[in-house]
Amino acid sequence: MRLICRAAKKEEIRLSSLRTRILIIKCLVTITTKSGQFIDVDEKDSINELYKILLDIHGSSAYDSLFSTDEHQNLISLIETIFLVRRNFSYETVASFVWVLLHIVTKLDKDEKVLFVYLYLAKRLMMRYSRTSRMLEEDSETSGYKLDVRIEDPQATNALNTSILPILRELETTLKLKMNQRMVRKLTKSEPVHASLSSLVPTAVFEKFFNTEERNATFSI
Repeated sequence: MRLICRAAKKEEIRLSSLRTRILIIKCLVTITTKSGQFIDVDEKDSINELYKILLDIHGSSAYDSLFSTDEHQNLISLIETIFLVRRNFSYETVASFVWVLLHIVTKLDKDEKVLFVYLYLAKRLMMRYSRTSRMLEEDSETSGYKLDVRIEDPQATNALNTSILPILRELETTLKLKMNQRMVRKLTKSEPVHASLSSLVPTAVFEKFFNTEERNATFSI
């Protein structure tokens, strides 16, 4: 019993650290976005730290149970601001984030509407950074090195050459909400989403889902 309690306490401390790291990056991004540039902040270090946070979440068994809906929204908002609002990044970097976002979805047992926003975020990243469609090619036994979660630099993961088809197939069979299944198929086939949805950024979709007056919001996919 003591060992179980110690393990649970250790995981809670770890997740508390994750929360702090997310808030620090969010503060930096907010300040530097308003100023129009990063001031005394290495942009590459900030992106690398955010990627490491996602890798830690991917490796955490308690993330889903201890993170609130607001904390999911904070993380989604941060990724959206950096990659969809601020400026362009390398395809390799974006591919690494797409890979880890999809794998995080497999770990979540939240309201499936939260999962939809994560899937839509991955879709929006792939829409903006079109060369990431290479990740939709089948892996071959001779295709060489694949993404290694031990590499913490998103520019050095070779994610562009790592197929996401296996994880998408798994998600299509495990997700229960029809809307999520349709989004997975849109990702798999690299098809555009409905104009009424593409006009909304992921955080706007999140807000519609969890706004008291629009909790039953649905979208054409």
